[in-house]
Amino acid sequence: MKVNLIIVFKNTTEPDSEQTEPSSFKEAINGKDAHKWWRAMDTELEALMGAFTWTLVPEKEATNIITGKWVYKLKYKDGQIHRYKARWVARGFTQRKGIDFNEVFSAVVRASTVKLHIATANQMSHFMRLIDVTNVFVQTETADHDMFVRQPKGYEEYDKNGNVLVCKLNKFLYGLLQSSREFSAKLTRVLTEEFGFQQSE
Repeated sequence: MKVNLIIVFKNTTEPDSEQTEPSSFKEAINGKDAHKWWRAMDTELEALMGAFTWTLVPEKEATNIITGKWVYKLKYKDGQIHRYKARWVARGFTQRKGIDFNEVFSAVVRASTVKLHIATANQMSHFMRLIDVTNVFVQTETADHDMFVRQPKGYEEYDKNGNVLVCKLNKFLYGLLQSSREFSAKLTRVLTEEFGFQQSE
């Protein structure tokens, strides 16, 4: 008698399906892991404040107020939750052309270019290194437009009369339509002018 035996192994790198990421600020602060999400938001805010991302100004100074939201992400390592990550992002669809931005197009590297560089490095025994920039868009200053964003939910500050203030951006945030374009331009400028790199055509 022939028996077909099927053995199913549990993949331990897969995240626990019962653990979900909050879809809103309210959900994050009212869930069982609220203290962990608060800690994640504290970390994000400290990074933004440390980069001098904005200056708080009266709402009446704003030409257009861009709304924002908290985005939550669970980071896994070996199938276990490794980190709770929160990011304050702008809702780019509330930006107004001519007021908050002009151009938004940003060039993206072609897959063929990446393959060419990897093949060339391999052939010539060159060393390659991948660099991850933390809070990448916050590295670029806003210059062409005055942009105003609502303060992060849960961390609002008020003036002496109790009026809510808004964030006048000094740096770009995730979610803004031109963030990628502006960072790409700055990175290209720094690499070519300060470090002598040559940009691929």
